[in-house]
Amino acid sequence: MESPFKVGELYQNRLGLYEVVRLDEADDRMLIRYTENGEEVETSISLQGRIWQNMNWEDEEETRKKAREEARHQHGYGVDFGGLADSDFKTNTEGTTWRSRRGLAGRVAQLLLPIRTIHSFPGPFTGGQ
Repeated sequence: MESPFKVGELYQNRLGLYEVVRLDEADDRMLIRYTENGEEVETSISLQGRIWQNMNWEDEEETRKKAREEARHQHGYGVDFGGLADSDFKTNTEGTTWRSRRGLAGRVAQLLLPIRTIHSFPGPFTGGQ
C-alpha cells in the first residue's frame, strides 16, 4: 500500500502539527518533526496513517453532527402562526401548540387566560385580525 504522506508536507496527529522529514515505505518507518517545538520522532507510517484517518473521520462526524443539530433546530421554523387555539388555554402543556409554558407563547397564553375567560372570545385568538 502506498503511503498517504509526502516528504515536506504538513500533517497533524493528536500531539500536534508535524512535517514529514523522511519516508521509508519498505520498513514502514517515517521521521517527523513537530512544528511547535522542533522535536523529531521516528514512527510507523501505518500508525500515523491510522491516526490521521481517524482524526479526519472525527472531524467529518462532528460536521455531520452539527448539521443534524442545526436541521433539528430549524425544524418547524418558518411556519406561519395561525393564532392561539382553545386547546392552548390550559394549565398544562399537553395538546398545546408549543413545548413549554416557560416560553413566550406559554406565558402569553397564561396572561390571556383570565381575559379569555371574562370576555369569551369566539374561535382562535389571532391578535385582533
